[in-house]
Parts: sequence; C-alpha cells; structure tokens
Amino acid sequence: MSSSLLDKFKRTSKLARIARAGWQLKKSTPDTQLRAQQALARLLADARGIPLKIGQILATTTGEEAYKSLAHGITPRPLDEMLPVLEEELGDASQTLFAEILPSEAAASLGQVHRARLHDGQWVAIKIQYPDIADAIDAELSLLGLLPGMGPVKKWGFPIEGYKTEIYENLKRELNYRTEAESQQRFYQQLNVDGLRIPKVHIQWCTERVLTQEWIDGALIESTTSWSKKERLLTARTLLKTMFQSVFLHGQAHGDPHSGNYFFSHDQEGQPQVTMLDFGSILHIGTRPSLALLKLLQLARARSKEDLIPYFVELGYDPQKLQHIQDKLPALCLILFRPFLEDRVFPLRDWQLSQHTRHLLDEQRWWFRSAANPIQLFIIRAFQGLLSQLDILEVNLPWWPLLTQTVGKERLQQAADFQPAAVSIEYTTTSTFADFSKTIHVQISERDTVIEQFTIPSAEVISLRKWIPEEVQQLLHEQGTDIEQVEQKAQSADTFPFTLFSTERGERQYKVWLE
Repeated sequence: MSSSLLDKFKRTSKLARIARAGWQLKKSTPDTQLRAQQALARLLADARGIPLKIGQILATTTGEEAYKSLAHGITPRPLDEMLPVLEEELGDASQTLFAEILPSEAAASLGQVHRARLHDGQWVAIKIQYPDIADAIDAELSLLGLLPGMGPVKKWGFPIEGYKTEIYENLKRELNYRTEAESQQRFYQQLNVDGLRIPKVHIQWCTERVLTQEWIDGALIESTTSWSKKERLLTARTLLKTMFQSVFLHGQAHGDPHSGNYFFSHDQEGQPQVTMLDFGSILHIGTRPSLALLKLLQLARARSKEDLIPYFVELGYDPQKLQHIQDKLPALCLILFRPFLEDRVFPLRDWQLSQHTRHLLDEQRWWFRSAANPIQLFIIRAFQGLLSQLDILEVNLPWWPLLTQTVGKERLQQAADFQPAAVSIEYTTTSTFADFSKTIHVQISERDTVIEQFTIPSAEVISLRKWIPEEVQQLLHEQGTDIEQVEQKAQSADTFPFTLFSTERGERQYKVWLE
C-alpha cells in the first residue's frame, strides 16, 4: 500500500471513530453524557483539521465543559516536525532570519504558532502549517461530499450542496496563509476601534504555509473574570463595536470566533486591550447585504409597514421558502433584533433568543433556516461567538446607541435610503412591523410590593399563553377567563396603556398590560 493510500486509510479510520463516538454521545444517558463528551473531544483534538474545527464550534455554541479545551488549543507537535515546513517555505531565510525559535505552547486545527526572536531582538509569532494537513483536509472534504441529506436537511430543503461548497472554499482559503496575511493586513488598516489591536504582519516572511507577525502577549477571555466591572465594560464595548464596524461599514466579519482567537490584556497605559488573531476565515458579506441588514434594524425600530421579504432576499434568503412564514417574519425580526430595539442598556439574559424563536415558529423555524444561503451559517456562528464572550464578561451594553456611534450618520442615512431589488412573489397573507407595536408587561405583587416583573417581546402578543405564569393562567381559568380571549384582546388593542387583566388571590396581585 502506498504512503498516500495508507495516510488516507488512517484518516478515514479516525473519522469513523469520531462518528462512532458521536453516535454513542447521542444515545448516552445523563450519567454517561460527560464521559461520552470527553471521549469525543479527545478524538476531535487528535484528528485536528475539520474535526477539530467542529469541536471548536461545539465549544462556542454549547458551553459544555468537555469541549472548552478545544477552543483553547491542543497539544502541539514537536518543533522538529515543523521545521522542515519552515525550511521549504522560507528557504535559506529560515536559517538566517531567526536567532531563536521556541517550541509551540498551543496548537490549532491547521497549524501551530511558535515564538521566535529576530537577530535585532524583536519577537515574532510564526504560524506554521502541519506538514500533512492539506492532504488530510482533501480527504475529509471528499468524505463530506458523500454526506446524504437527512432529517431536517432533507425535509425542509436545506441547500446542502451550497453548504458543502462554502465549507470547501472556506477551508481552502484557510490553508493559504498568504491569503490570510492579506486579510489581516486589510483588517489592520480598516478597523479603528478603541481597545482593539491587530498584530502587524511581516508580509515578506509569509508564504502559503507560513505566516509571520508581531508577537503580542495576552490571555484567554476567562482571565477577565478577575477584572473590574469598568474594565469588563470597556472590553465588551471593544468587541461589540468591532463587530458593528466590520459588518456594517466594511461588509465583512471575522468568521472563526472561538475563544482561542482572542487575547485579552492591558496596554502600556493600563487600559483593557483585545487582540484579534487568526484571519484565515473571513466572511465577505458585501455592501448591499450589510445595508439591507442595517435598514431592517431601522424598520423594526420604526415599526414600519414596509414589506420585509425583499430585504431578506438581499441578505441571500430564498423568497419562496420565506413565504411559508411571511405572516410571522416581522415578529421573528423583533425577536432577533431585540437588543437593537431599545436605547437603554439591554440585559442579555432577557433575550432568550432560542426559546422565543421556538415558541413563535415551532417546526416552521426550519423554513427560516433552510431559506438562508450558506454564508448565513457562518455569520450566525460569528454572532454566537460574540454572545459567548459577552456572557463571560458578565456586563450589558446599549446596543443601538453603540451601533449608531460606530457606523456614523452617513452610513445610517445610506441605509435609510437603501431600496432592495423588487421580488415577484404572491402573498397569501401580509404582515408588517406595524402589526406588532405593543409591549407586554407582567407584574406580580404581594402586599403592594412587586416580587416579579418582566417585559415580553411585542411579537409574543400572538402567543401570550406561553409567557403568562402558570399560576396566573390557573387563576384566570378559575375565574372563567379564557387565555385565548386575552390574546385576541391584546391583538386588537388600539389605545395604550391597555390593561389586559388585573386580579388578585389572597395577598397577591396580578396585572398584565400593554404599552
């Protein structure tokens, strides 16, 4: 058997073991789940490449302890195994350029970083690609092409071929470190956010498999738990404004948001500093989609009567699939955009995005997901990474004021003037933001002291029963009031504030009203 066939066989065997571990995790019990997760994490780390990237996504999106080490880096390979790549790529310069190269302290999915000292005393970071990773990725992508469409993928018509193509092209870009260096230079030149630092690239020492940049010290985001609240607030502002400036001004975003790609430290003045790393996966959103998204936020805030589907088509959504949820699309947007709908500091714990979306759409949420083009998957992942960071920082910010401050009046006006291309489809129902201009308030008091009070997204007027506490629903039932009648009353209200009901039992008072 040739060495290439042997390597492919070994790779396939690793992937088969990963698949088996995933199946065992799926059938695990609460008592065995952690052990199954740890087994899967070990296999993903050992395989590197695409499997490790999947593990890093799990670390970002699930928050499970077993996967966190995958985001922080894995056991690196010995320096001796990496030097041949450096010599092949830089030639004689690899011998004369560096006075010292240190063993790597952490490795990633496609390569690992070594700290090195130049002869002038300057320290640099050299990212070297694993010797065999390109062939391994090719083998994995070949297997990816064989994956069938199953479950929701098949039932709801996911563009699976488009997803495969996007994954393939994205990984091919990541394997070219010269392309990454150019992206890093572009971000370095374009982004201007207080507290953000992007390492300067030494482009003359970058090749397809080697990237050289300035060395910047820092720690992972978990280190910020010991920082003051003011420092964490400044750090969160930097992260949020970086995302806003990238997406809404430059039409692009960092597409690999796992925690190992951000360092946190203090600058020479003692101010919090965020260092953004690894620009191999960049999302190219484009000018029209970024303006369309900003316009959607403006329409939602104004409770506009405009048709929303043309704006989603500009974002790359399939209008035929959106027709199935057209009547709920404004309500869905009010859930998705909720942090942007108020000028005040928004508590992230109140968002409950997945819960609200599931309650609104139930199984129809798959229509929305399958309507998206493949790049939306990566954009969602980027925002999930940001939310995970904000969750660790444990601070809240005013999203809309920060957005307007970041993009400026000129960009806001460009969005306000933006007109989407016409979309020719027939509507069975018509629904706009103007149909959801109400806010629901729930208050429970005892002896005239408020013991619980919360606000429900205005979109949830159409599914009020899911948010009224069970004890209140039971009390209404005993008094002969049907919750469905309350929902209808809420939807038809045209003067505000409007009391839906106010009742009491013993020393407790219950009130639900619209504003």
